[in-house]
Amino acid sequence: MWRKSWVLGVLNIGAFFALLFIAAYRLPGGVAAIVGGLQLLVVVFLASKVLHERMTGRVLVSGAA
Repeated sequence: MWRKSWVLGVLNIGAFFALLFIAAYRLPGGVAAIVGGLQLLVVVFLASKVLHERMTGRVLVSGAA
């Protein structure tokens, strides 16, 4: 259990922030804003494919807003 927690912590904090700073350094501001804005729709799409959750109209409309 400790090993799984350690790996998850390293990936969640260490790898995430390292990749975030690399992306912020290399991406133009407009591209980063578009990716950040589409993040909700990407999560909804992945949840529907991986977790087999239903993609409702309410979720899509709120993501598009």
